[in-house]
Amino acid sequence: MAALSEPEAAIRAWQAWQAEETFETTDRGSKRLMPLVYNNLKPFVSVAGTMSDLRGYYQHIRLTNKLLLFKLEEVLALLETHRIPALVLKGAALTTQVYRDPGLRPMIDLDVAVPRDCAHRIVDVLSEGGWAYECGRPLPPAAGFDQIRTLRFENDDGVELDLHFALFPEALDWPAVLPFWADAVPLQVGRQSALTLSATDHLLHVLVHGNRAHRTMPPIRWVADAVWLLRSEAAIDWQRLIERARNLDFQHSLSAALRYLVDRHAVCVPGWVMFELGKHGSFRSVLQHQMRLHPRFAAIVKYPGSLHFRWRWLFLHWRNYAMQEGAPGKTATIRGFLEYVRARWSARNLKRAAGLAVRRFLVP
Repeated sequence: MAALSEPEAAIRAWQAWQAEETFETTDRGSKRLMPLVYNNLKPFVSVAGTMSDLRGYYQHIRLTNKLLLFKLEEVLALLETHRIPALVLKGAALTTQVYRDPGLRPMIDLDVAVPRDCAHRIVDVLSEGGWAYECGRPLPPAAGFDQIRTLRFENDDGVELDLHFALFPEALDWPAVLPFWADAVPLQVGRQSALTLSATDHLLHVLVHGNRAHRTMPPIRWVADAVWLLRSEAAIDWQRLIERARNLDFQHSLSAALRYLVDRHAVCVPGWVMFELGKHGSFRSVLQHQMRLHPRFAAIVKYPGSLHFRWRWLFLHWRNYAMQEGAPGKTATIRGFLEYVRARWSARNLKRAAGLAVRRFLVP
């Protein structure tokens, strides 16, 4: 609340937080919001003297992000040299386009999407710029490239770069990604030009990724990103947002996230949008949402060995396979799913693929 509320409510929230917490002991998720708290409250003399830790953290994030954006500029230049289109995602795009201050939005790594047909040569391209794939680990087999969502790289300075071929783990196939590329908008990173998601697609990306159980920190950063997007000058195409959600079965996740933002942060969402999301909701979208979030089991079982994680694994991979088989004349089958798994794991035959699937699903 101190990061996003109006002055009076923000000051009260900050004072209440100070009575129970300190900057050193707070969780990682909350700490990532502290630059916004500092930015929101620094004009007020009554609390300015209590934010020395926040000021130092803001300055640290500002310097770190400037260095990361400089590295991103180098990556974009390298990709442009090889005529590989680049779509900047997540923190770097939001910092540049929405926050417009490198100190407000902590970044852990760099996220860039490229077309899937570039996957086979991207390792050689990035190696020219000093980026190594997964610290020297062997590449996935060529047969499994169609099921890969992300490849992770690291340079000599320890900066991590995630190369994405899909925007959501539930939608790996290129037809599901293409509309986001088609509506991409220009982005300037230093002297380098690139693309990023439109404000509408960025909002969908933030809301869906935010509604996931996280293994290491509370996933609350999405709230700030979504509120800043909705309060920015960028226009949201609500009809297109609904259509995107419907095509990918994200209606329930989107509805739940928007309802939370309206109730807790008074953002402006047209009433008809909530009605349409509810009207076009499906059991599959509800199940998919629960598999991502799963608040009850998250408190009592461990990731990734829990039964929930294994059910989620099975559901998401079947969903990806079924979407790839969604073309006219094609039908999803158990044998086809095993072939999908075989290609993903580069198993020798279907028997081996079935054995791997059973082991990963049933064995703790």
